Formats: sequence, C-alpha cells, structure tokens
Amino acid sequence: MFKKIISLLTIITFVIFSYSCASYSVQKKSIDTIDISSLSKLRIVGVQTKSGEDVGFLWERPASINYNAVVGKTITRKEVVIKKTDIKIHRKSSLYKEFDLIQTKDGKTYETNSYQINSDSIVINQYLEGVSIPLEQVDLIWVLKDDSAKVLTAFLVVGIVGILIAFASVIRNFNMNLGFPQ
Repeated sequence: MFKKIISLLTIITFVIFSYSCASYSVQKKSIDTIDISSLSKLRIVGVQTKSGEDVGFLWERPASINYNAVVGKTITRKEVVIKKTDIKIHRKSSLYKEFDLIQTKDGKTYETNSYQINSDSIVINQYLEGVSIPLEQVDLIWVLKDDSAKVLTAFLVVGIVGILIAFASVIRNFNMNLGFPQ
C-alpha cells in the first residue's frame, strides 16, 4: 500500500510540473489572414518582415499591435560602456524580474541581464530595446497561443483514471483480506 501511495504522489507531481511546461504553443500566421478585431489581443513572439528580416521577442514579454504597428522589446547584443559617474539609477532585478534597470543621467534606459561592473564603468553586453514595425512591412507573425485548457483537461483525465485504478486496487485488496472470492 505504501508503494501505491508513493506512485500516486509521483504521478501528481509529474502532472503539476508537466502542466507548467506545456501550456503554450506558437502559431505562425500571415498578417493578411488575421481578424482585424483581434489584433490588439495577440501576444506576438516573432515577426518576419516582407524584406525577410526576422525579429524575435521574449515569451515573457510578447509584443502587441498598437496603432498599426507591432510594438515590443527585443534583445540587442551590442556592447555599451557607461561611466559610473553618468549613471542616475541602477536597480537590481527583484525575484520575479530577470532584467536589471540602468538609467543614465541623459535619460537613456537599459534593461539588461548581461553586464560587468568595472572600477570606473559598467559594460553592458546585451539589453532590451524597443522596436516598432509598421504593419504594412509585416509578412508573418508568430503568435503565442495559450493551450492551458487542453493540457489541463488531458491531465485531469489522466488523474481521474489514475485515481480510479488506485481505488479499484484498494477495493480488490480489501476484498482479498476479507476472504471474498475474486
């Protein structure tokens, strides 16, 4: 009986961790086939322009469509050196944010997760940069789709079947202990 309880707890743990990993998918769509009324609700993780350029956005911070343009932040890998005397704000990321905020005295803001602090300067290796791409230049978009309802339904079905099998096994063992025929 102890082994069955451990097995059931293992299955429940597996379901919880699997659900957190499998609740999103990406769909590639042509900009011409998208319903105009749903444009502002889309969570865009990638864009291909008509010239063939690919622009990717973070899944945690997807882009959106505002005023006939795809607007979001993308990672720029470019080295920027800032003197410590020119820094106005340097805010470390909290537990839930993965990018530190560095703002200079002239008003430039960098959200970065890759930098080195030297004795007289900070060297930023990559940072988030705002991007705005007009819709008339967009050919394809990659939309983040929430599949959590499907995944949750599948896991609930598996969980219910597992509980029924465990219940049937307990009843069978109970009947065997009482001496009833199988």
